[in-house]
Amino acid sequence: MGNENAPGEAMDLDTKKQESTGPAAAEKAPIKVFDLLCQNVHLLEEAVHAKETSLCMGRLMRQTSAARKRMTEHDIAKLLKTKLPNSNEVQQTLAQFLDLTVTEDAKIAMETDDNKENDAAAEAVNGTVEGGKKEEKTSAATATPVHNRPTRASAVPECEIYVFLLAILKLLDSGSDEKARELSGTVVDWLQSFNRRTMDSLAARIYAYFSWSHERCGDDHLQGIRSKLLTLQRTAILRHDEIGQETLLNLLLHNYLHFSLYDHADKLRSKTQLTSNQHRNVHQFCRYLFYIGKIRAIQLDYTESKEKLQQALRKVPSGAKGFRITLHKWLCMVHLLLGEIPERTHFTTPGMRRALKPYFSLTQAIRKGDLKTFQQVAQRHWDQFMEDKTHNLIVRLQHNVIRTGLRNISKAYSRVSLEDVSKMLGLSGGIEEVECIVAKAVRDGAIEAKIDHANKWMTTNEASDIYSTFEPQQAFHSRIMFCLNLHNEAVKAMRYKPKEQKDKDSAEEARKERLQQEQEIASALEEDDEF
Repeated sequence: MGNENAPGEAMDLDTKKQESTGPAAAEKAPIKVFDLLCQNVHLLEEAVHAKETSLCMGRLMRQTSAARKRMTEHDIAKLLKTKLPNSNEVQQTLAQFLDLTVTEDAKIAMETDDNKENDAAAEAVNGTVEGGKKEEKTSAATATPVHNRPTRASAVPECEIYVFLLAILKLLDSGSDEKARELSGTVVDWLQSFNRRTMDSLAARIYAYFSWSHERCGDDHLQGIRSKLLTLQRTAILRHDEIGQETLLNLLLHNYLHFSLYDHADKLRSKTQLTSNQHRNVHQFCRYLFYIGKIRAIQLDYTESKEKLQQALRKVPSGAKGFRITLHKWLCMVHLLLGEIPERTHFTTPGMRRALKPYFSLTQAIRKGDLKTFQQVAQRHWDQFMEDKTHNLIVRLQHNVIRTGLRNISKAYSRVSLEDVSKMLGLSGGIEEVECIVAKAVRDGAIEAKIDHANKWMTTNEASDIYSTFEPQQAFHSRIMFCLNLHNEAVKAMRYKPKEQKDKDSAEEARKERLQQEQEIASALEEDDEF
C-alpha cells in the first residue's frame, strides 16, 4: 500500500516545489535589453513631465550602461518602432548609420512579445477583481513590473535624443568611429533647434560623445571642432544651460590641453564666469579641478596645483579607476616638485601598483639623491612619461635630485671639497659648475653652508633646533587652514530648507501659538463665570 501511494506523493511534492520556486525563478530571470530600454524611456518621460531630468540622469545612465553591452541594432530598431512610430526624420537619419531592417523572424518575435506583454497586463488587471482577499494579495505580489507593462508611443522630443544617444554608443562600441562622428555632428546641429531645459542633461552627454568620437578619429578632427565647441558654449550661456556650460568648458579645456595650449586654456578659464553653485555634476567638477591642477603645475604654481588635485582625488567616484590613476600620477609629480616625498601608501593602492611603478622608481631615486639612477629610470620609462604628458615635469625634477643629494651630503659632512661633491652627485661638469649649484642651493635655503672659494670646499653649519624656527608654526597654520577650508566647503554644500517651507513652518508655529492663547483665554473666562 505504501508503494502505491509513493508516486502520487512525489508528484504532489514536485508540484509544490514548482509552485514555490515559480515566482522566485521569474524574478531572477534577466531583464531583456528592449524591456530595460523601455523602462529608461518611461523614466525619462516621467522626469520630463516633472521638469526634473537632471535628477534622474544618474539612474538613467547606469541602466543604459547595464544594457549597453548586450544592446544590438535590432533592439534600437524595435525601440524606435515602438516608442517613436511617427518620427520619420529620426528613422531616416538613423537608417544612414544603422541597419534598421527587421527580418521576418524578428517581426514574429516582436509580435509575440507584444502579445505576451498585453496578455500579462490584462491578467494583472483582471486578476484582482475575481478573487477574495487572498487572490488580491497574490495578484498584487505577482503584478507585472515596469519593464513588462505594455509600452505606448512617446511624443516627448527627449526620447528622440535618447535614441540618438543609444545609436552613438552602439557605433562607438562596434568601432565605427567615422559613423559615430558624423551622427554626433548631425545630432548636435539638431539640438540647436530646441531650447528646453529638460533636454540639457541629455545634450551634455551628446556633447561629450561628440568630442570623444572626433578624438578617436584623429587629432585633426579634434582640432577642427574647437570653434564649434566655443559656439555651443556661448549658446549655453545665453540659454542659461548650466550643465551644458560646465560640460563644454571641460571639453574645451581638454581640447586645449591635448595640444599643450596651456596659455589658451588658462585664458579661457579666467574669462569664464563660474558661480559657486554652478557645478551640479560631481564628475564634471572633478574634471575641472584636474585640468586646473595640470595648468597650475605647468605654470610653476605647485601649491595651488597640489590643492586642486587633492580636492579632485577626494571627490572622484571610486569606480573611475583610470581617472584615479591619472590623478595619482600628477599628484606624485607635484609632491616631488615641491620637495616632498609621497608616502608609500600613495603607490600601494590596490589595482594601481603596476601603473604607478615608474613613478615609484622615480621617487626612490629622488629620495636617495642619486642622479645616475634618476636618469636611468627616466630613460627607461620615457615613453610612459610621454604618454602621460608628464615629461616636462620630469626634466624639472633633475634640479630636485641634485638638491636632495646636496642636503644628504651637508648632513653627513661638516666640510667637503667641491670635487668630491661633483663625484658624489655624478655631475659631468667641472668645479665651477658645482660651485654655482651649491651657491644656488645656499641662496634658496635648501642647505645651510658656506663656500670657501680659495680652498674649493664647502663648509656646513651646525644643525639648529627646528623648534626654534618658524617652520612648526607654518606647518600647524597650513593644517588649520586646510580644516577651516574643508569646513567652509561642507557648510556651502549643505542643503537648507527652501524659503517657502520656512514660511510654512513659521506660519504653522504662529497658528499653534494663537490656538494655545485662545484656549488659555477661554479657560480663564470659564473660571471667571464659575466664580
